Amino acid sequence: MASIALTAPTTAIALGPAGGTITGVVLPTQETNSLATYTGFSVPNNGAVLIRVTIGAAGAGNLAFICQQKLFGALLATTTFQTAVANSTSYILGPFSPSSFNDANGLLQATLSVVTGNYVGVYQLPGSMKNE
Repeated sequence: MASIALTAPTTAIALGPAGGTITGVVLPTQETNSLATYTGFSVPNNGAVLIRVTIGAAGAGNLAFICQQKLFGALLATTTFQTAVANSTSYILGPFSPSSFNDANGLLQATLSVVTGNYVGVYQLPGSMKNE
């Protein structure tokens, strides 16, 4: 199976204060991008990307983000940052430093050990919170 290519996020996870109020973003029960036939995903990463993964009732496993860090111009052996994910749970992860996590095409790459009933979506931090 291959990875699903996600588009760059356009929705901020939160909106800054304006006129004395702060407006939050209502998140869906599950994201729209199904991982049912994919072993992972990629997304353009500018340092302000947040990943939201919704795990189904039988989707527990491991979620790994691939570090693309180079040392003296050479790519290190594959290094992943992994977290266990539980059934019927939602996670928001990030932001991810582009210099550590982006591949040669500017993409953040992730893999999942179990994809049954799992979904993924991407959001962005408000502009002033970008991680560079």
